Amino acid sequence: NGANCTFSPNCSSLNRQMCASIDHTCGYCLPTFHGIEGPDNSFCYNDISVRRILLASRCDVNNHSCSSDEVCLKGRCQLGNKTCTASCSGRGTCFWESVSDGYPVNSCLNNDDNCIATCACTFGWLGRICSESEEDIKLRTSLRHQLIDSFTNLINYGTTEGTVVRNWIELSRSLSINSNEIATDSLSLMFTALSIILRYSKTFYLSSEDLER
Repeated sequence: NGANCTFSPNCSSLNRQMCASIDHTCGYCLPTFHGIEGPDNSFCYNDISVRRILLASRCDVNNHSCSSDEVCLKGRCQLGNKTCTASCSGRGTCFWESVSDGYPVNSCLNNDDNCIATCACTFGWLGRICSESEEDIKLRTSLRHQLIDSFTNLINYGTTEGTVVRNWIELSRSLSINSNEIATDSLSLMFTALSIILRYSKTFYLSSEDLER
């Protein structure tokens, strides 16, 4: 008979195999994980965690062996915080924010998927890494508006071919990919264009896959 596993813990959260041979007890550590040998309910650590423990007291800022997502602080390998790309081009301040609500957080470790590092650009600079001047953005915003306006006027003439509608879908996607270059009046034009595309999509019975492509 197999073991009674009614009261065994969540073995996967302990990085162990499922309860099988001993009542209410998880199995061996999963491959690449290390801990107490044999069935047990203690936590198993992965290779990086074990390596961190082994190296904790012998790293230094000049020559250390910490993993790529760690930094050497006070002689110990510790998970470091995420950094902003290109250090915000030297034109902004890097800070961390929550993915769920966008509010700032005090830290954002490299293994934390719930937060991101983002740039707060200094006055006159914009973009994800503060690499674009306000004048450049204004110019591109104006050019994009002209393209969207021309596109909307073009599809207003309609079509008799489903393949043309698919091309419209691709064009609308490329025109709207950089949201920081789309002004409010351009958005209004895009909504008009998308309404036309949707109407013709129904006419030619295009599938949801066509629209999402």
